[in-house]
Amino acid sequence: MPRICEAVTTRNNILLFHVGIWTYSPVEIGNIKPEEALPLADCFDYVALGHGHKFYTVSTPDGRPYAFNPGSPERVNFGEEGYDKGYWTVKVEDGKYIPEFRTTAPRPMQSVTVSVDGADDVEHAMETLKKELADKLHNVGEKPLIQLKVTGRVRFHPFELGRERLRRLLEEFVDPLHCEIKNHLSLVTGSGFEEKEHRNLADIERDVLRELIGTNSDWKGKEAELVSVALTIRDHVLKGDIEGEELLDLLSGHHEGTKDTRNS
Repeated sequence: MPRICEAVTTRNNILLFHVGIWTYSPVEIGNIKPEEALPLADCFDYVALGHGHKFYTVSTPDGRPYAFNPGSPERVNFGEEGYDKGYWTVKVEDGKYIPEFRTTAPRPMQSVTVSVDGADDVEHAMETLKKELADKLHNVGEKPLIQLKVTGRVRFHPFELGRERLRRLLEEFVDPLHCEIKNHLSLVTGSGFEEKEHRNLADIERDVLRELIGTNSDWKGKEAELVSVALTIRDHVLKGDIEGEELLDLLSGHHEGTKDTRNS
């Protein structure tokens, strides 16, 4: 700032300055503090700021506006839905600058958060999502930019609600120009280590396998059967009595394989 101000030797000056003021745009890069910008008010009659996408006016301590940021005429990043969008039109009369902010009609943008907390399986979660999205996106506008954030603790693996699956679900309600998916789900585990401290290793193994298998929505209700198959395969591998194709055959015909193992 001192170098800029020292270089100014004329009157009636305009400065185009692609920086923001920290008070209005609190990010680390590209912004200066209000007290750093204040000397510009003595050297320039109009300071046109930039960088940040939010429109604002900066004034001297006695209330005289001297710097103006138009923000951006279009919505760029999620979080800008609540900003007024537009540009400054400036008239000069008798050496005085008279700015007027004119608004634009930016493209629709909406950030949506849906909680599926407590969902037992992916079908349950999808039902909740459909209901919530139908309500929250019914009047979003044409070709919107959508950010969908899915939250909650669930009893299925969060990967089952992948980005493509959620993207296709969004497209049932809107035709987005762009969508951003954020899966913030976490997995609920059924039992704690405190309960397992005095149990034998075999019981702990079965509990862990049951929880892992139960996180797949397609396997719910089959946990006991699949735990038995998994342990059977584990035992065969440790013994080294079958390999490769035989293990695959055991998987494909696991009912018969489990029966044969019990008989043996």
